[in-house]
Amino acid sequence: HTEKDLQQLFSAIDDAENDDTVPLDRWIKAFGHEEVILAENVIDSHKGKQLANMGTPLYVAVVLNNTAAFKHLIEANADCNRPHSGHGDTSLLHACQHGYDESLRVLLRCHGMKTASHSTIDRKIFLGQGMPQWEEGGQSALMVAACHGRVDAVRQLLQHEEALSLLTATDTFGRTALQATLDSIAESESENKVADLMNIARQLLEAAGADDVESALAQGIPDQADARERQRQRMQAVRARCLSAERKMKERDRERGLRAISKHYSPLHVEPYSPDAIQRAACTEIAAVTEPFPKVFVFPLLSRALCSKVWEELHHYEQAACDNPSWELPLRVRHDGNLGDLQDCGFRPLLDVLTEVCSEILARSMPEMRAVEAYHAFVTRNYVGRDENATFKMHCDKSELTLNLCLHASDPFSGSTVGFYQPGAPGEVPSDHDRVFTYQHTVGQAVMHTGDTWHRTDPITLGTRGSLIVWARRKGRAAAE
Repeated sequence: HTEKDLQQLFSAIDDAENDDTVPLDRWIKAFGHEEVILAENVIDSHKGKQLANMGTPLYVAVVLNNTAAFKHLIEANADCNRPHSGHGDTSLLHACQHGYDESLRVLLRCHGMKTASHSTIDRKIFLGQGMPQWEEGGQSALMVAACHGRVDAVRQLLQHEEALSLLTATDTFGRTALQATLDSIAESESENKVADLMNIARQLLEAAGADDVESALAQGIPDQADARERQRQRMQAVRARCLSAERKMKERDRERGLRAISKHYSPLHVEPYSPDAIQRAACTEIAAVTEPFPKVFVFPLLSRALCSKVWEELHHYEQAACDNPSWELPLRVRHDGNLGDLQDCGFRPLLDVLTEVCSEILARSMPEMRAVEAYHAFVTRNYVGRDENATFKMHCDKSELTLNLCLHASDPFSGSTVGFYQPGAPGEVPSDHDRVFTYQHTVGQAVMHTGDTWHRTDPITLGTRGSLIVWARRKGRAAAE
């Protein structure tokens, strides 16, 4: 779908609230009840795309809390049980979480609604400034409504024919809706929320047939410190499950991508994929290594001829992936528009040889590091006029070791140097006065440094420059999350 399609859907949903359902019917006739998926251009992406799944029209209507549109879509045979294919949320769960009581009322009357089958999945969401938060899976609609303090939603669910199933359903930690509500009462600091949660707990106890509701309530609320500790442990477990699922998904994607490359892609140059050719072009003269600043090493690494072929091959691969989307070649576009995750795009032989050479240098200069392996690699492309050119920040990397190999530099070319800085006090970012070494890029030459070394790329002032960046870690150690 396009952005225009999405805006037309928003407009049609608004019109439905004013009793005009013709635009919504027209939209459904054109696109059906399938999920609305946008292919968005990424700024400075070199034709890169990213997908944004907005959910089905029914889900969009619930998110917008437009009951009229939601009801009309139900009448038009929308699937009221369908989960979002990305994060697993459903219209029912969303209405319960946010207290959209009118939409919930329509849903519970929907023919074919399988209320007890709706449950959350483990997932990671991002709050402001990219801070991750983990949400627990296995929570029923009743538990979601209860823990969010939605009094009327709980009342509606307990009046539903599947109320008994909802009352006895447990989450992935074995808690019922009542137990989860009691935990939320103990954890909460808000008086208003506690009042709503107490109301809900009484409803749940009455529905469960408690003889003495007030006594059961008083005895059931756990100690606040204990409740918060259990919450911390639950979130720790959910985080571990999410990370494990992410790793498995990435591995499946990687294997699928490599199969697509093997089936469809014809390289422009074969040398970047040949360990023997790369090894012949690599410089292994340890004497050529200099250390201008502690744990920063400069040395010739690859011949200019092979660097040129690698540079051309990277762009040839990128173009083939963009021009032939049906091949489904892996194409990872980074936040800055550059090509990333090269380790999953068939360039593993190149990365392995480069890290072998680095390991030989480390064995002599930093024996505590010794053998390293590449786990992430990407391209940087700097040119005059690029938006990000003036905003490079002083930073440390997430790697244990970073390799920066210059693959391309135009003639003429100036700027785009890398400054290295003396670290300040723990937690403090160095100032410009702390710069102790400025590295000048030369094609075929590399600078290698530990990930905790402060550095910054300077603006390019003339021409173009491109590098291969490799993040490595000691063999047998997991990458920093």
